[in-house]
This record gives sequence, C-alpha cells and structure tokens, in this order.
Amino acid sequence: MAQRLNTEDRRRINGWLRQVAFYGTPEKCYQDSGFWIFAQHVMTKDEHDYENPVKTLDIAKYQYLQVIWLHMLHLGAMLVPKSRQIRMSWAAVIFAAWFVRTAPHRLVVFQSLKEDDAQKMVSCGKDDPVGGRISLIEMELPWWLKDYHVVSGKGNRVGELVYYPKQHTDQGVKIPWYGSRIIAIPQGAHQIRGKVPSLYLADEVGLWDEFKATWGAAAPAIDSGVGIGRSKMFAFSSVYAGGEFNETVLEGVDITEGGNCQIDYTGIPEMQPIVDNLVGKKLPRGMRSFVTPSGMPVLECHYAADPEKRPETAEGQAWMAKAAKKYIGGVNSPDWQREMEINYHASGGSLVFPEAADPRSKIWHRPLTFRDVRDMGLKLYAGYDFGARSPSAWILWGQSPEGKWYAIDEIYEPCINYVDHCQKIKTNRYMVSNLVNQTVCDPQMCAENQMRPSGKASMLELFREQGVHMTPGRKGADMMLVQLIRHWWRDPENPELFICENCWNLKREIQGLKWHIYTGAVARTKNLPEKIMDKNNHGFDASAYLHDTRPKPPAVMEARRHGKTWDDHDQDNRRREQEALYAAYRI
Repeated sequence: MAQRLNTEDRRRINGWLRQVAFYGTPEKCYQDSGFWIFAQHVMTKDEHDYENPVKTLDIAKYQYLQVIWLHMLHLGAMLVPKSRQIRMSWAAVIFAAWFVRTAPHRLVVFQSLKEDDAQKMVSCGKDDPVGGRISLIEMELPWWLKDYHVVSGKGNRVGELVYYPKQHTDQGVKIPWYGSRIIAIPQGAHQIRGKVPSLYLADEVGLWDEFKATWGAAAPAIDSGVGIGRSKMFAFSSVYAGGEFNETVLEGVDITEGGNCQIDYTGIPEMQPIVDNLVGKKLPRGMRSFVTPSGMPVLECHYAADPEKRPETAEGQAWMAKAAKKYIGGVNSPDWQREMEINYHASGGSLVFPEAADPRSKIWHRPLTFRDVRDMGLKLYAGYDFGARSPSAWILWGQSPEGKWYAIDEIYEPCINYVDHCQKIKTNRYMVSNLVNQTVCDPQMCAENQMRPSGKASMLELFREQGVHMTPGRKGADMMLVQLIRHWWRDPENPELFICENCWNLKREIQGLKWHIYTGAVARTKNLPEKIMDKNNHGFDASAYLHDTRPKPPAVMEARRHGKTWDDHDQDNRRREQEALYAAYRI
C-alpha cells in the first residue's frame, strides 16, 4: 500500500476491496456488483481530446455501456456485432481489469487480429506503462486499488500483465486477486489451444481468417453459465460480408431473397429479468438482441445508442456529416454500411450490375408455369456449376422466339451425394418432359479425380452413368455473360433478359456480384482488368457456361470485334488454329 495505514484504515480498505471483488447477484440484477464501484475509478484515454485526453468515463451518460456490462455480468458467452467508435474496446478492457480482481488465479485472454493490436489493448511493457489500455487503467487507479506488482513494472510485460504472484497481506490488507494474469495473443486457433481462460475476449473477429475454429478451440475451456465463478467468452466486431463472424451471427437466417436479412429480434430470454430493470424495460435505442438456432446470444450495438450520435439530434447530425467525409461515397458507401450501419451484406468492390439492386426493376419476372413455357414457345437450356463443399448450381434458361431469355428454375445445393443430386436434376419437371435441349457444365468436371474400383473417373462420367448428360463449357466465360447482360439490359424499360422470382439464389448472386478490388499500386501503373470476385457466384457461373455456347447478338459480336475486350484474343487464336487445321486437312 502506498500510504501508512492505521487499524481503522485497514478495516475500511478491506471492506472496500471485498465490495469491489463481489460479483453481484442475478436476483438484484447485479446492481450489487462491485464492478460499478470499480468503473467509477477507471481512467480512459481519448487521443482526439487534446486538452484532457485522460479522463473518467461518464457511465451514467452512456446507458448502452451499462447494458453491455450487464450482459457480460450475466451471460457466459455472447457475440456483439457493433458500429465503430462506440467505446466497445474500452468496455471490454474495463471489464477485464475488474474481472481479475474478483478471485485469485484469474486468467484473462485478449485475442485480436494481430499481436500488436492485442498488446495495445493489454500492455506495451514497463518502458511504456500507459501504452496499453489495461496497463493505463492500472496506472491511473486510486492507490488502494492498484496492484503494485504491475505498477512497479515487475508484472508489466509486453503483451502480459502479471498481478501479485501469491497470496499476501500488505499492511494488514488482504489482496484478493493474487495469481491473476492478462495476456494478449494474435488470431488463430492454435494460439488459444492449451490455455484455460477465466475470461476470453475476442476483438474485431470479423476480419479473422478462422473465427469459427478459434471460437471452437476456446469453447471447451470455458465453463460458461450464469453466476459467480463461471468462465466467460465474448466476441466484439464490425461486420464483414462473407466472413465467418457474419456466418455465425446469421446462422439460420434466410438470406436468399435478394440478400435481405430477416433476423428475429426477440431478445435473449435469460436476460429479460435484467432488461426489465432498465428504464423503459427495454434495450436502449440502437441495441437489439436475439439468440441463434444453436443457442448463442447476440447483442447488436449501433452508434445510435450513443446519445452524442443519434441521427435525429443536431449533435448527431453534425457528427454524421463529419464522420461520413472519411468514407469514399459517404453514408451510402459499402464501407460506411459495414463499419457503421451493421449491414451484414455490405462489402468492398463496386457492383457489376447496380441496376439489379432495385427490387422494382423490370428485369425481375413472375415465376413461369409449365403452361407459360409452352405457350411462349421457349427453347430450354441449362447451365451447371459443380461444388461439393460449396453449392452446386443447375440453372434452367428459356429463350423465346424473339431472342429474349428467362431464368426459369434452379437447383442449388452442395453435391454431397452425386447419386441423389443427379436424381434431383433428372426428376425436374422439364427434364422429365425431355424439354431441355442441352446442359453445359463446369469444365473442371472433366478432370479424372474420382476413384472407383475400375480406376479413376471424372464427375462428368459419373453423372452420365446416372443419366445426366452434360457438355463441358469454357473456363472464364463469366466476362462474356457480363457483356451479354449489359447488352440485354441496355434499356431498363425494355430488358431482354429476365430472372424469375423463384430463382432466388441466382437473383441474390446477381444483386451482390462485385468487381474485384485491386491494390493502389496496380491502379497507378495499369488499367484495371475487369475481373469479378470469385465468391457466391455459382449460379452466375452456371449461366455463363451455357450462354457462352449460344449464338451472340450481332451488336455484341460487332462490339467485341472492335473493342478487343476480355477474351477476344483467345477467340482469335482459336479461330486461327481451326483455320490451320482446315488448311492442313484440305492438303
């Protein structure tokens, strides 16, 4: 202890520490938890405040932080999709600094994308004692809450804080948090294996390469549940389309119809008694909660929960106007939608077909019945993209006598059992009626990579044995289809290609199809090659294999002859090779 204590001082300080270390009770909605006493003494750092950067956090002002902490006190595990700049990292480290004081031998693990990021949350070492957020908290606590093993530098290491190593009494005051540690580690499942954390905090997991594997590696060591003594695990992050964090949060959500995300925000049942104790008996504005089908609680925290950033206020509007200038494209940009609006489907890259984003567009067509197909005189063709782990896509297209195209039907699923999968294709009503003239497939199906007793075989052969006959297409046909669709959609009021509403997956893919993002170095030195992001495009690829084999509109061929774009040179080379073969044959 920094001060000389008399008997009365020792009694008083011992009482304070017992209060701080008390976890609280659900029956009192954790209002009796020592966390609230501890948080009042915490100092934070605001690098944007040039006059008073180190200051206390006004907990009474930010009710959403109270709600976050109440969930952390009560729940054993939780995912928190969030907006940027809402003090969530400070909420996590404040909770961690208090948590190590609730019992001996606590182990807190803070995991972030990079090791340097994690260290800045925990500690940068004794040479920079206020460089880490938790080490700053430790240095700025009042003398009776300080851990002098950390403050002296003995327990302040780069990426690690080691508290009093063994039980001891200082001037008659019992220190309750001996043997505790907080460590910082980078992303990766192998980084967390072998550790048994009392509290596991994962930061910005939306950017992690293997969030599911890491979360799964940490979970067995967590004795999660409600009450004192339970271990806990929480993940906080902005959302990134296609990331594993998004997939975990959106488990069981139907996102097939145009990418619309319909989440059932019915709350977290076990939190309801705690929420009922709040003002208004509901979560603050900007916060929503639900439970995934596998039972994982999710608490969203939007920037509107911050009273300084609510869009309807003058202060909030001023903040938005200033903050939006940092994003290219402002509030409508994918970056703003992802980082601020918690838009699970916003991602980088420009849309290939921005007109498809409008649900009122005339390119969307009602489902066609069997009679419609017959009465319209449609000739039917199919495209197929193979996938075992990712979806396989069989897309049925019809061409009218006027040359208009209609996406009529689809089969969209991973080909786990090719026999069952082929059966679904064969029993499609148009296949049964023998109306499909041709099916053009992924050329990789020609690879002889399947083992059977008689030797190696290709998937194309296996499909043919099941009665599904296909013709291999050409790799790289997607850019041809882009050019064709641009031609067919040149007049928005009179499109010549339609997608029926029952082709949900093809519709979702076309709405979300994006151009590949290239680095600044490429952009400065070269013309950007037009290349589509190779993700969530199975139905589009299946359609490309088909349309690449069909006769092209004269206007498209004329443009390609003059523009020399995309794969024109490849076609020129193939034509010259064919002409050479014909010449040799005539000789």
